[in-house]
Amino acid sequence: MSKNKNRIGKNLAAVGKGSVNVGKGTFALGKGIFSLLTGLIRILWPVLKILGIAYLILFIVFYFDLDGKLLYTVVEPNLADHYSKMERRDNTATPYGPKEPFEK
Repeated sequence: MSKNKNRIGKNLAAVGKGSVNVGKGTFALGKGIFSLLTGLIRILWPVLKILGIAYLILFIVFYFDLDGKLLYTVVEPNLADHYSKMERRDNTATPYGPKEPFEK
């Protein structure tokens, strides 16, 4: 067991140096490529976490129709109050009949 742990430890140490011990041989990773990949992972991992959290939040909102419930309970009553207070002309007082032609 300790022999296996020691081998794993050596492999992890070798990853930092740019080469990995695979079976009987050594697989050499270019230091430039390895550092480029680690740099990309360091940049992309937080971005992917943020995007994942945003996706989860949006999924929950749309799955439970929380956006529609918000519109129905908050926005629609406010709009109804606003448009109910507007002054309008009385359409019942408008005479019914043929319209007069426009003069040119």
